[in-house]
Amino acid sequence: AGKGGMGVVHVAQDVGLLRRVALKELSPQAAHSADARSRFVREVQVTAQLDHPHIVPVYSLEVAEGDRPAYAMKLVEGRTFVQLVADVRAQWEAGGRPDDRHALYARLEHFLKVCDAIAYAHERGVVHRDLKPANLMIGAHNEVYVMDWGLCRVLKSARASQDAASPTPGIAGDGSETLCGTVVGTPRYMSPEQARGENAALDARSDEYSLGAILFELVTLRPPIAGRDAMEILGLAAAGHHEPIAHAFGLPVPTELVAIIEKAMSASPGDRYATVGDMSDDLRRFMRGEAVTARPD
Repeated sequence: AGKGGMGVVHVAQDVGLLRRVALKELSPQAAHSADARSRFVREVQVTAQLDHPHIVPVYSLEVAEGDRPAYAMKLVEGRTFVQLVADVRAQWEAGGRPDDRHALYARLEHFLKVCDAIAYAHERGVVHRDLKPANLMIGAHNEVYVMDWGLCRVLKSARASQDAASPTPGIAGDGSETLCGTVVGTPRYMSPEQARGENAALDARSDEYSLGAILFELVTLRPPIAGRDAMEILGLAAAGHHEPIAHAFGLPVPTELVAIIEKAMSASPGDRYATVGDMSDDLRRFMRGEAVTARPD
């Protein structure tokens, strides 16, 4: 079904319960690393303990061929937020406005479900650290799931998550791929402090910045940071730079919505919303036509 830097996901059959599941296993290349194995098992344990309607449920811990750790989880058949934005752009490029299923308020409703899931995780001391459109899935019946908790940090744990001590290797790609090393996360959506490798200082407000970057893209249909490659994007992210909040096809962006995005994406964590719940409350005020705290009347 897909693969990333450390894991491979298969569509599998649960022979006992006769249902299709997603089976994620540690890749053979990563299985030789004790740190990678530890991260993978922690991902399973943390995800299994986050019992929320918008966090993908884990069914069981398994052992794959070669004694590699694996786990079975709900198979989500649908599209990612990456595909959602691409579908909306395609409708604009075809000469018409998006239909009701792809309209701005429909996109915001999906986004609010993500915010609810992340607010729940934060209340339990878990920071995702790799929020991006590719890790957010919309099912066939508009159910939304936050996926891939492999880089999460457990703030309330007596033993904090282990970040690799080695320098980040040469960075390649387009800034939408996950990095591991001193800098962990996805450059195009990471907070300035995360892009600078200040892992010990990361907290819930770093996730909030990433959510602001995702909201930027859902609203404008443009990436929050433009750059020629991942290295340039990482430098712009570290400096707290983002593109102007302007719609890709010239549609005016409401000033209240601009203010919410700018507050969530403030370069200084202290200037952001206190919690993700405060951010989603402000977004709901905007959708009800009320004054927002990011831009009071």
